[in-house]
Amino acid sequence: MIERLAYLGLAATDPEEVADFYAETLDLPRTDPESTPIEPVPAVAFDVGGEYLAIRSLRSIPSGGVHTHFAIAVSTEWYDALFDRLSDLGQVTERRFGENRSLYWFDPAGHCVEFGERTYLEGSHGGIFEVVLEVSDLDEATARYERLGFTTVDQGDERVRRRLRGAFDLELWEPQLGIGDGRGGAHVELGLYSDDPAADASIVTDRDIGAPETTPWLCVRDPDNHHLCFANVS
Repeated sequence: MIERLAYLGLAATDPEEVADFYAETLDLPRTDPESTPIEPVPAVAFDVGGEYLAIRSLRSIPSGGVHTHFAIAVSTEWYDALFDRLSDLGQVTERRFGENRSLYWFDPAGHCVEFGERTYLEGSHGGIFEVVLEVSDLDEATARYERLGFTTVDQGDERVRRRLRGAFDLELWEPQLGIGDGRGGAHVELGLYSDDPAADASIVTDRDIGAPETTPWLCVRDPDNHHLCFANVS
């Protein structure tokens, strides 16, 4: 069962350009990649409320994170500042969900990032609270991730999607465009802390997977070619 998100991988032709966006525009704290648990070590890493964004070159292995759609929780104060900054750069897509607002923006590598207002937060930002995966078969993918400990809490009426809740929120979309013309994440790279990495890897691949031999991470690809790495809870 998945205990929590460890990291989310983003691929970029120019990791430093993407890093500048997150550091300068979004005020995310850059961290030493060597100090993170991520293997192989990425070009750039950011601490996002206890999880990490790992930015890699497109030429690197693993080749996950080709297009990623995810959401970061932000305070009301930081949300307002972001709205002003991003509005200076172009047209901003904004939606309201209950008492909270969300901004949608594409980073320089084309990853779709949502900034979700959370009124209870103080300071700037919290963690990564949602990841969207594009899947070929919604029912099959839902069953697979429910076996990993997620529970379906919502599904779309107008779009073929399901929202699952567990260690973080997981949206599963069959191919389509969502808010702000964002598509679901393609070839997403996820690092996940698990209470049994070998068992969870076996669920993803539908075959027995042995324990990792040379690294704490056990990495596999699911049927939709998302790159999932599992490690014991630290």
